[in-house]
Amino acid sequence: MAIGSKVAEERKKKGITQEALARDLGVSPPFISQIESGQKNPSYALLMKMATYFDLSVDDLFGTEAKGSREPSAKFIENVFNIIDKDKRSKLIDYIFLICGVKQFKNIPFLNRPSEYAEYIVRNYGDNTLPIDPAKILEQLGVRTTMSKEIMSDEVVLYKSNICPILVFDQERYDVQRVTFTLAMMLGHLVIPWHMRPLFSRPKDKTSLSEDDRLGIEAREFAGELLMPSHLLREDFKRLDVSLETLEKLAYDKYNVSLTAMGHKFIEMSSKNYAIITSSERAITRAYTFGLPHNLVGDIKPGSIVDTFYSNPPTEKEIRSGDADVRSWVIDPPKNLTIYEESLLDPKRGVAVTLLKFTLV
Repeated sequence: MAIGSKVAEERKKKGITQEALARDLGVSPPFISQIESGQKNPSYALLMKMATYFDLSVDDLFGTEAKGSREPSAKFIENVFNIIDKDKRSKLIDYIFLICGVKQFKNIPFLNRPSEYAEYIVRNYGDNTLPIDPAKILEQLGVRTTMSKEIMSDEVVLYKSNICPILVFDQERYDVQRVTFTLAMMLGHLVIPWHMRPLFSRPKDKTSLSEDDRLGIEAREFAGELLMPSHLLREDFKRLDVSLETLEKLAYDKYNVSLTAMGHKFIEMSSKNYAIITSSERAITRAYTFGLPHNLVGDIKPGSIVDTFYSNPPTEKEIRSGDADVRSWVIDPPKNLTIYEESLLDPKRGVAVTLLKFTLV
């Protein structure tokens, strides 16, 4: 079943309209219609919101292909694979990698989920220290790296050759945390066996949460689990006095990821009473709101703390905090809702990060 059909099925189970689903997810009704009809794919961030909304896993949302819609040859291969013995299965797998021309790592077992591959790689190729260094793991796996002297449209390109995989980097300099996450995504493409394309890349300036291709989404899931192992984060979050400062320190000092990557994990794993927002020039560029029972506004409004950055910009990195006007953030808020806001802006980056805590009093 295609993801659009699965979304439509779950929406109808809930007995709600496309307009109601769009409102609850913070997108437009036409976009929901395009997803359900198969014209567009949701990004990783929207997939996560949908999974939470429908109480499903991301894998459940992808669903399985309907029996009558598969290529007959796919059913043939599946049935043959289930019938033949172990040795013949191994030969068939070897041949598939050979004709696809991509690297096969026979020492890595077949697993079900991208996160399981990340856990396996950390256990077997990591050095039991944080932060995880995907560059070292790629080197252990025999990947050759080179810098491009040509003008590249992508930040990095992985050639998944069955002889010697190659990573080609653009010479432009990027944040250390972004490079680390990009390498982790390429590592995911390399070791997840059904990622059979001979070439993978990451476009410049594209965020990992904007991935809307299934393999890209899986590489993003792999990278998040590789760099921020869930079992370690849960313990860290239990002890954390939550603020932008503590989340940023945890992100940079312990895990070597960006504040937004850490914030996304925090919202996903820890609470339905928080949201993290990124904004630029009073436009909200990303909202992390898993399970939040309130509908957020679409852009930055007067009455919010972050709005003061645009009316009175700082000359250096600064965090501002305080009680925010509830209506500056929430559409039709309940009367007993309060919002405590922390917002950070580094003028060198030009993107504000906001942490919202929602409380019913």
